[in-house]
Amino acid sequence: MGNELEGLLFYGSFQHPYQLETQVSVFFNGDPDELLQRRIYPDCAVRVFTHEPSAEGSDTRFTCDYLNLTSIESGDEEGLIIVGQPEMIQEEEYYTDALDRDGWEFLMQIDEAGYPDDLATTYPFFYGALYLYWKPESGEVTAGYWQCS
Repeated sequence: MGNELEGLLFYGSFQHPYQLETQVSVFFNGDPDELLQRRIYPDCAVRVFTHEPSAEGSDTRFTCDYLNLTSIESGDEEGLIIVGQPEMIQEEEYYTDALDRDGWEFLMQIDEAGYPDDLATTYPFFYGALYLYWKPESGEVTAGYWQCS
């Protein structure tokens, strides 16, 4: 991953909702101004990687000071992880136009309103939600956009 992670902070790893043998790891730009300016695909300041399930790494270069390490068990993610249809905070077509044009499909939403109480002292997406999209035929996952109210 090397340089493609420069300036990014680790957000979390989640089980892929349709490929249970796959994890989705998310990194976001640590500069709030950059994150705000680049909220929408194809220039979203969030990077997504898929990989086989793995143990937590020991590299702390990408640690986010205001997110606490926590494990969310199956069933506890209600309200945090949303699959099926996105629950958009802002119903504006410009969020999904380029995704639709490029053949991406909604995968999952990570909603900060569903965070466990001890997870964050600051919300990376300003108490909003991150929307991930994928291409089922290739398994590729991307950050579609993030929104806040």
